[in-house]
Amino acid sequence: MKTRVKSSRRQAKTPRGEDVMDKVVEAAVRLLSDRWLDEVSVTKLAEEAGVVRASLLLQFPQGWSDVVTSVLMHEFDTEYVNRVLALGMEETKRPVRDLLFETFDTFLTKAENSGLLYANLRSQMFVLGDENAAVIRVNFVDLFAGIVMMFERVNPDGDYGSYQYAADMLLNFALDLAGKPSFSSESFTERRETLQTMIDVTIAGMEQ
Repeated sequence: MKTRVKSSRRQAKTPRGEDVMDKVVEAAVRLLSDRWLDEVSVTKLAEEAGVVRASLLLQFPQGWSDVVTSVLMHEFDTEYVNRVLALGMEETKRPVRDLLFETFDTFLTKAENSGLLYANLRSQMFVLGDENAAVIRVNFVDLFAGIVMMFERVNPDGDYGSYQYAADMLLNFALDLAGKPSFSSESFTERRETLQTMIDVTIAGMEQ
């Protein structure tokens, strides 16, 4: 399978524009790891990135909405997607539950070490708007492809649409575990156990 190269919604037209985008995303990751998004103005973000506000808005016209989309693409980068694809194509006798757990535990662990970042990202995913949500979906195509290949091992005769639905469901559930306030009272170990339980339930449903 050919891996699709991930891309953000807007592509900078100049090297300077690319530099601004990189600085802003890096600054956003730092800021959103320590404080809530609604506490950080676009002006503060520009200052942290070392760019002028006008340059930031030239590359991210919708402000924080565009920035958050790019941060999500930064977190679910090509290296991670390629790893999931490799797990899906891996010739192994390892149980599918282990492959799926490795897939989702990777960024659950990353989120655990990122302060408020994933809580901010998760909350904003519900208000990004159709355009940015569609961009995220396109960039996740190969991520879903790797997960679907794992499900195909569970039930080779199953419906492809059901695999996609299950992949989407598990990804969103893992994102909830990583950043949704309702899970904040659970320890990291408890959230990992909850993730494994959900994976087992999903697999059991496919085996019936």
